[in-house]
Amino acid sequence: MQEATGAELSELNHPLPDEMVCYLLDDFYEIALSRQYGMACNPILYAEIESWCRLTQRHLEKWELEVIKRLDMLWLQINAD
Repeated sequence: MQEATGAELSELNHPLPDEMVCYLLDDFYEIALSRQYGMACNPILYAEIESWCRLTQRHLEKWELEVIKRLDMLWLQINAD
């Protein structure tokens, strides 16, 4: 985008997450594919996360679940603006 416009997007100039937690972004993106849409984007439901865990045979620790839910809230905030 910077090459096309010549403008630097400062929002994209952040360090990548640590490799130890980067997998949570991948999990979030995968779970977000099941997001329900109505008049607006809806939050990812716990039932959708539970189904994803069952289908992928993954177990999320409580803190991992909390991170995914916080990422979802941030995603909803950004996409509401």
